[in-house]
Amino acid sequence: MESCELKIILVTVSGMHQWGINWPYISGGGLKHNYQLVQFHIHWSQMNENGSEHTINGKHYPAEIHLLHIKAGQSMNDSLHQKDGIAVVSLLLNIGFNPTPLSSLDGALRTMLLRFNKGRPATIHAFRPHSLLPLNTESFYRYEGSLTTPGCEESVIWTILSEPVSMTNIQLAQLRGTRLSVGSEIKDNTRPIQPLNGRSVLFNSSKKHSFNFCDPANPLVKAFGQKFCQFK
Repeated sequence: MESCELKIILVTVSGMHQWGINWPYISGGGLKHNYQLVQFHIHWSQMNENGSEHTINGKHYPAEIHLLHIKAGQSMNDSLHQKDGIAVVSLLLNIGFNPTPLSSLDGALRTMLLRFNKGRPATIHAFRPHSLLPLNTESFYRYEGSLTTPGCEESVIWTILSEPVSMTNIQLAQLRGTRLSVGSEIKDNTRPIQPLNGRSVLFNSSKKHSFNFCDPANPLVKAFGQKFCQFK
């Protein structure tokens, strides 16, 4: 529990609840409820070898995005006190040559890097959460656990997509260049790897359990309905 008490500084994107009927949500993939996206945040380190909070076959990634959803129709407070109240989708970020997945965040990160703007929020315009996703959303790891930020409530259904998402060295440098309002460096904002404590980690690669990542604002969804909620 010690690691849960550490002060963790995050780059967080929120405000999806203000989108009304266009509020993104997920369903399927073994989830028993619909879960609405309330925010996502990014974890990273100053070293590639330990920037992610999850590992696959013992391998860390340079950074990790957590898309945090709460059970539809409930408040965050209510969701925190239910075993299945929160569903977090984890995206593992790997260094590559394709800047597209994170390109919608570039402008906001550059704004945050401005000397006079440190610690102040930036606005992301025309953002679509599905732009962050890898092509394959059908292969994922699943376990029941806790939030990795204080107070680490045991209320999360974790889904870690097995296909990493590309980010460039320049994009990673922007994250690493983020400073606190007092100007100090964020060396890392990750919780150390925790023991399983008897938990089972399941792996799914079957199309029978594929996810619906639904952005109701997508023109295809508006025109043709929910069958276009699976973005590939």
